[in-house]
Amino acid sequence: MRNLIAPLVTALLLATPNLVLACVIFPHEPSHVFKYSDSLVLAQPLEISPAPDEAGRLKGESSYQQTVTWRVLKTWKGSLAEGDTFRTELKISRSDPCSGWGVVRDYEAKILHSMEGSSLELYYAVHVDSVAPQLDALKKDWAGE
Repeated sequence: MRNLIAPLVTALLLATPNLVLACVIFPHEPSHVFKYSDSLVLAQPLEISPAPDEAGRLKGESSYQQTVTWRVLKTWKGSLAEGDTFRTELKISRSDPCSGWGVVRDYEAKILHSMEGSSLELYYAVHVDSVAPQLDALKKDWAGE
């Protein structure tokens, strides 16, 4: 059975469209994101436009822009302070299957970061409950250096 696993996985990967493979996101470890981010915050969406339920009705549209107003709950790095608000904008294109990764689909708190002067964006595919304690520890270690 062990000898069949590698050929089976290879066959599945070869059968998967290249566009799908290109969209697979492997998030960086919290230590990488902490080290290389200019800003790193936990923030709560206050307003999402179009709202998540409205975005689902835009299926016929070729593209749209999602604007989110956020309130900072916690800052690990950067100049934003607790209670500050900021906005993110993301263009979603139906012709680009990867553009939907950054869509905000609910009002739960999320981790956002910016790297190399870019605007804040979601730290994809991470669970706040597991990553936030790691970032707390990294901030404490960073301050102690």
